Amino acid sequence: MKYIRGKPLEPFDTRAIVNLQEYFERNKKEFGLTEESRQLTADVLEMGVSTIKRVMADYRRDPSLLYKPPEPKGRPNYAIDCSHEEAVRHFIRQANHNGQYVTLSSISELIRDKEPKANFHRATLARTLDA
Repeated sequence: MKYIRGKPLEPFDTRAIVNLQEYFERNKKEFGLTEESRQLTADVLEMGVSTIKRVMADYRRDPSLLYKPPEPKGRPNYAIDCSHEEAVRHFIRQANHNGQYVTLSSISELIRDKEPKANFHRATLARTLDA
């Protein structure tokens, strides 16, 4: 398992950590191990003990996290969904054909009529149209 420091762990990686940690806990007496199971898990997977502790704490809090992909970090994507592209093009062509002005407000209204949950700033729309 290749672990890159700073990257979020994939569900497969977290399952491996939990399974290995539980394996060492179950068989600690049988193998006569004196080291902490966390340290053994960290050594086998070439990770830090703090990573193992964090994953196990998250697992104990909510076991279903083993199957969820990691949440993206950082700022949200500042782009408008490309599925609106054809409708916007059609709207602009129609407005040009009728001799009407096309404004960011009118395009924004068109997209919000099509998808009420669309949440974006007018500057984002302008950047998207420039691209």
